[in-house]
Amino acid sequence: MSMPRARTRSEAHVYMDLVPCPCGENEFAPDVDVLDPEPPRVLRYVGECPRCGRSREFVFELAEPPASPPTGYVLGYGDEPSTIIDAGQWLLVAEMCRRVLEQVADSGESLTASQVPAVHDTVLLAAAAVDEIRKFLPAGAGELPADAFWTEQGRAVRSVAGELLRPDELAAARARRWAAVAEFEALYGIDEDDEDETAVPPAGPSPARGDVSFR
Repeated sequence: MSMPRARTRSEAHVYMDLVPCPCGENEFAPDVDVLDPEPPRVLRYVGECPRCGRSREFVFELAEPPASPPTGYVLGYGDEPSTIIDAGQWLLVAEMCRRVLEQVADSGESLTASQVPAVHDTVLLAAAAVDEIRKFLPAGAGELPADAFWTEQGRAVRSVAGELLRPDELAAARARRWAAVAEFEALYGIDEDDEDETAVPPAGPSPARGDVSFR
């Protein structure tokens, strides 16, 4: 069996989030070791399940980034789709993020400085996951091909997704979600080119969570 190939460390973390422990726990905070520092690097993530204490391990081949990687948040460089997370699973990730962000917005409460980085990460993931779905769509195609859904989880999502997987709806969702990223970053003074994603709100009253639309 070939080693899972992650295009970025972010993609590796999303993959691990989608694979729960046999006890059902999704939470997993592993340590990472570089098993092979030569390209392509091999990373090993290992840790214990916080619920049952079971030892868990994931090993990935990490793709080399392009010579001039783009700025901003990406899960995979270029137009290459994922080989470890299928289109249905990316939709699951996108929708889970959307629901979390809607709960944040609907609470009407202000974000604290310590909450902003985590919410920012979720806003970014909600948008980038839609980009990943669209990478499975052949040019000019009216729908995603069946082979874009190779996992049981992904096929189950496809069976109930309906219009969410239509090309026009994916394009509209992409526009809405990246607009929400820009809105959130402007609201909290976050520079998208800044490697430090721990930016905090500017001095003064913290904006209400409902001030950004995450739909």
